Amino acid sequence: MPDRRAVHPDPRIQARNASTQKASEARNPAHAERRLDMLLVFAATGEWSFSGVFTRLLTTDVWTAIAWRSVLGGLFLLIPLLALSGRQSLRQLARIGWPGLLLAASNIVCQACTVAVSITQPSRT
Repeated sequence: MPDRRAVHPDPRIQARNASTQKASEARNPAHAERRLDMLLVFAATGEWSFSGVFTRLLTTDVWTAIAWRSVLGGLFLLIPLLALSGRQSLRQLARIGWPGLLLAASNIVCQACTVAVSITQPSRT
């Protein structure tokens, strides 16, 4: 739908209207939060796209890389969990039940398949 606001012929008034609109957007915390969200998603996309480069630069064997990936991934999940929920989060983690154990088992199988593929496929360098 086209913008139906009136455009004033005087450029000074147009500039004043634009600056007033920008100031009102700056005061709105929802706009600032949306900008931050968009910036974080953009940054994460950039970081994620470099993961293949970093994987190629590894000089360790696959098992060591997966072990460190698992340890660091677990820490990066555990630290915010503890910061947000404290000791209650450990009790919640202990009560994950069968669905949580199935999820953990599927993660183990997926990582084992990743190792198997990387070992059996010839190098493509």
